[in-house]
Amino acid sequence: MRRAVLTTLLTCTGAAAAVCSADVSTRQLVERTAAAHGLPPFILTALVFHESGFCAQALSPAGAIGYGQLMPATARGLGVNPYVPRENIWGAAKYLRQQWNTFANWPLALAAYNAGPGAVRQFGRVPPYAETQAYVRKVLATYAALASQHRTVTQRVQVPFRPGLQRPVISPAQSSPRAVITTPLPRTPVVSAATPATRETAPVGPHAAPREDQSRSSLLVYRAASAR
Repeated sequence: MRRAVLTTLLTCTGAAAAVCSADVSTRQLVERTAAAHGLPPFILTALVFHESGFCAQALSPAGAIGYGQLMPATARGLGVNPYVPRENIWGAAKYLRQQWNTFANWPLALAAYNAGPGAVRQFGRVPPYAETQAYVRKVLATYAALASQHRTVTQRVQVPFRPGLQRPVISPAQSSPRAVITTPLPRTPVVSAATPATRETAPVGPHAAPREDQSRSSLLVYRAASAR
């Protein structure tokens, strides 16, 4: 079903070029990588779709690269090679997780991914940029379309929480409808690419496939919670 949804979306947006393919192996890689970072798999799938249309060779006029449209400086900070598809997806998941850890709200986290966390802090909400506001709406709408196929729209994602780890993740459907910062935020992101907390959340690196036992466990937790 996910393949049908993504194929329809790619076709409707004109992104179904020969270099673009939401094939099974790529979608599974995206979902495993999302699970390894404690993210709902469909949110990363929706993000990759709107960033690059699942085009590994995508290159924006501004220089953003690959599936997750990572800027070179961002990729360096995340410790990934953006030209390697597996690493690009890993970097996108890691960066999105960092934004979630900072803002704990999906509209704000997605806005930070698109426009930068500084812009979100500056305005205290989704920045008043037409591109960013449209991006947030489109990613969340695609997430809802994918998640509805699996009856996950209204379910909470259960992420094991231990002291020292980042805050648990909830599904985008349960984020506040008003994406406004109501409490002061630190001037620097809560989690940087080099902190031990990030390494604990993402224990396997981008240079190798996520361990099957860990990925399978994370996906089972996600699916078990969705079935309640």
